[in-house]
Amino acid sequence: MSAIHLDKQQFSMKEVLRAVNAHFAGSAGGVKLTAMTVNNWLNRGHLSISEQNASIGRGKRREYSARDAVNIGAMHKLVAFGLSSVRGSDVLRYIDDRIDFLRLDTKAANRGAMSVAMLLTVDHGVFHHVFYERNDRGERVDLAEELKGYPAAVIVDADQIIRLVLMELESIVKEQELGESQALSSLEEIAETEAVLRLWKLTFADLHMERDEITHQLIARHGSLEVAERSNDTQMRDYARVAARLTQAEENIRLVDQSLQAKRRT
Repeated sequence: MSAIHLDKQQFSMKEVLRAVNAHFAGSAGGVKLTAMTVNNWLNRGHLSISEQNASIGRGKRREYSARDAVNIGAMHKLVAFGLSSVRGSDVLRYIDDRIDFLRLDTKAANRGAMSVAMLLTVDHGVFHHVFYERNDRGERVDLAEELKGYPAAVIVDADQIIRLVLMELESIVKEQELGESQALSSLEEIAETEAVLRLWKLTFADLHMERDEITHQLIARHGSLEVAERSNDTQMRDYARVAARLTQAEENIRLVDQSLQAKRRT
């Protein structure tokens, strides 16, 4: 069973539709589920969603749990079979119970895949029946044999619906985690670049002070820097060295600042 928190509201309508349409649009005659259809089911009370979600105020984005998404996917498939959403809502409770069975009830899970059948009787009555792959004795169930005598039946593979929807939701969660990781990595890179920029600015300030101090000493001895440049004063070598490092520091500041701005834009 998926490690997703089944009852945590964490998926947008867009993500729920992606999880459902990724696998069931084909089995629904190519018709993709839309937000309008889901909202129609919700407004008519044919689809139950998490209690916290149901009471959300106007203007706020409604979020859905994995359980909600499975129920929405099951309803889409049932309606695609030709059932009304009213009839479909009767089947959803079996799907909902099955989610918890797969998570908590090892005995139920050991009986293999579960299907829900909506059976039409000869006197036009309708009832539901749950079938497992194997009976209590571990013997494989012959579904065709079980359905003999019923004029019509709609069979839904509950386990497949649960598995496929949760599988797609897991992919969405992984993408979200990757996006958050990349965002965090980007923030860390920005912080590191800002630290480098600060260091270069401090270096530039120190070199500037050192150059000014040498300049003052040279002027004190020679009257001007131009005269000092024409002399053989050995301190001119120190001046040239510091000036070169100062120019390089200024260039490094420019380059690091450009890199920082680019990182902030991404």
